[in-house]
Amino acid sequence: MKWIVMGVVTVVVLIVLIANMKNLPKDLYHVAKGVVPIYASENEVMALSAQIKLKLNPSQQVAVIECIDVKHYQIYKVAMPDGTQGFVIDGSYALQRYKRPAVC
Repeated sequence: MKWIVMGVVTVVVLIVLIANMKNLPKDLYHVAKGVVPIYASENEVMALSAQIKLKLNPSQQVAVIECIDVKHYQIYKVAMPDGTQGFVIDGSYALQRYKRPAVC
């Protein structure tokens, strides 16, 4: 009986851990290596004629809020220093977690 309870507890803990993986990216930062354009919306990122909302300068970093998988591309929803949100798809940059290279 003890082993059954331990097994059930283990399964519940694993389910909770997997469900919480949706909270990623935690402590993930987008670090500009060159000038990186920031767009106002996810739709504008995909439009060829979209207006750039803002640009990140080299070594400037912003927190990644969400990683959006769009077919062959990864779009990053980022928190700007002024409190607004933006979207990044291109430019020269790196992702870092705890000052180490990371992936979304």
